[in-house]
Amino acid sequence: MKRGMTAVIPVIILLLVCCISGAGWGEEVQKTFEGIKEIEINTVSGDCIIKTHRSDEVIVDLFYDVEPKGAFKYKIKESGKTLLIKERWGPGSSQGEVTWTLTVPAETEIEFSSASGDLTASGLTKAIETSTASGDIDIEDFKGEMEIAAASGDIDVRNAHGEIEISTASGDIKIRKSGGEIELNTASGEIDAVDISDEIDLNTASGDIEVSDSKGVFELNCASGSITAKGITIEGMSGFSTASGEVEIILAETSEYDLELSSASGDVCLDYNGNPVKGFFEFTARKRRGRISCPFDFDDEEEFDENGHTYVRKSFSRKGDTPTIYLSTASGKAQLKK
Repeated sequence: MKRGMTAVIPVIILLLVCCISGAGWGEEVQKTFEGIKEIEINTVSGDCIIKTHRSDEVIVDLFYDVEPKGAFKYKIKESGKTLLIKERWGPGSSQGEVTWTLTVPAETEIEFSSASGDLTASGLTKAIETSTASGDIDIEDFKGEMEIAAASGDIDVRNAHGEIEISTASGDIKIRKSGGEIELNTASGEIDAVDISDEIDLNTASGDIEVSDSKGVFELNCASGSITAKGITIEGMSGFSTASGEVEIILAETSEYDLELSSASGDVCLDYNGNPVKGFFEFTARKRRGRISCPFDFDDEEEFDENGHTYVRKSFSRKGDTPTIYLSTASGKAQLKK
């Protein structure tokens, strides 16, 4: 009995070793290149991680674990100073994990496109252009030109400076501690911005916009979403408008520049947050549908007709006639707070 068990044990161990060695450990590939200035990478569902180092080399690490075997293929090719990377998936049903890790000089230009793969990048200082259908984008510590487009993926950017252009159809956009020429657009997603600066152009169709602790020249627009900006410093003529949402602006300091807040059917509120109130202020609201609220007496009041409706216009000046501040609504409330 003991001899029989002794003979069986090695067989069991051998089977376990075989199972473990073939149970989804995947394949790894590493290639190194020199003299590369630009990388174009196209994935189907593979994720991509880009990080930088001080070396002039480009190191490509590929890990893949795909079933059935042979369903996944790849191509890595040099073309002058450009490195081309592309995934290929065979016909039929297949599944698995694919991850590309690129370690590059900081000034390398990146062009990334994917159907459903995610991109994570940090430390780049030249240019990055990305497009995804449903993948997420995460970029930090960036300087240069950034152009990102996504259909339904979310986008998260931190500590980026330069020309930043981001658009998504139904994904959300988050941006933190960034500055430069910032243009963000989303159809049905949300925009959340904290500690951003310089030229700020944010637009949504049906999503909300939230900005806090930021300074610059602002142009914020929504179709059916709301705009909330708290603790902001105005550094140039700025506008905040929405069609059917609300607009709430809380200033970090008195504005020296012209402002315009408007909503078709929502409330608009400009809060000076304890800072001195100065300039020429004009309020407009539709008669019997809108309302005007102000802690100061008005110098002038009038009614006028526009597009078949009667509107009320009220205005006053305080500590001079500049800057010019406009607050308007059709059926909401136009409000000024000290």
